[in-house]
Amino acid sequence: MTDRDAELFVNRKVSRVQLARKYQAENYILVGKSYVLNCLKFDSDECKLANKNIESLMELSENIKMSEVIQAPTIYPIQKGKAVQKL
Repeated sequence: MTDRDAELFVNRKVSRVQLARKYQAENYILVGKSYVLNCLKFDSDECKLANKNIESLMELSENIKMSEVIQAPTIYPIQKGKAVQKL
């Protein structure tokens, strides 16, 4: 799914059903750069499980972002007095 379509969805210009049809994603999960859209049948066991997994993935993503912020980059000297930043 494109970022533009995700923006339209967030701004309620297009529905989940419309996006599922456009991407032929009925009973699938659409994943983009900064969003996850569950197109599984609402209130099914698969949908509930997917929502739990999506929540876990989002939490993991936030934890990874935070650990990257906390970890300070280290600088190592190299030849000829120059330094390289190692992440």
